Amino acid sequence: MNWLVLAAVGALGALAAVGTAVAVVLAKWRRRASRRARDHPGAVIAGAWEEVLDRLGEAGIAARPAWTPRELAHTAAARIPAPVSAPLDALADQYAAVRYGPYAPDDEDARTAWERADAITGLLTSAAPWRERWRRRLDPAPLRAAARRN
Repeated sequence: MNWLVLAAVGALGALAAVGTAVAVVLAKWRRRASRRARDHPGAVIAGAWEEVLDRLGEAGIAARPAWTPRELAHTAAARIPAPVSAPLDALADQYAAVRYGPYAPDDEDARTAWERADAITGLLTSAAPWRERWRRRLDPAPLRAAARRN
C-alpha cells in the first residue's frame, strides 16, 4: 500500500513539473507573438528590444535600468559570442532612435528589428550547450522581468 501512495505522489510531482514546463514555454511563445503583433511599428521595434533583453537575461546578462541600449550592447559584447555583437549593436541603435529620437519608423523598420532579434536569439542559442539551451527555454525569470517592465 505504501508503494502505491509513493507512486501516486511521484506521478503527481512529475505531472506538475511537466505542466509547469509547458506553461513557461507557452507563456514565452505568447509574449513573443504579442510583441510582434503590436499595432505601431515603433511598438513592434520596442517589442523586439524587449525580446532581446529577455534572451540576454537568460544568458546571464542583465540590463541595468540606467543603461542606454548602446551601453547594454557594449557591456554585453564582452560576454556574448562575437557574431551576436553586430545585430545587437544595430538593434540597440534602432531602438534608441525610435525611443529617444524623432525617428518615425515604418513597417520595414519593424521587420528589420525582428530579423535582428531573431538573429540574436539564434546565435545565443547555437553558442550554448544543449543543457544550457533547455535551462534558458524553461527559465521563467524573463516572464517576471517583463511583467515588471510593463
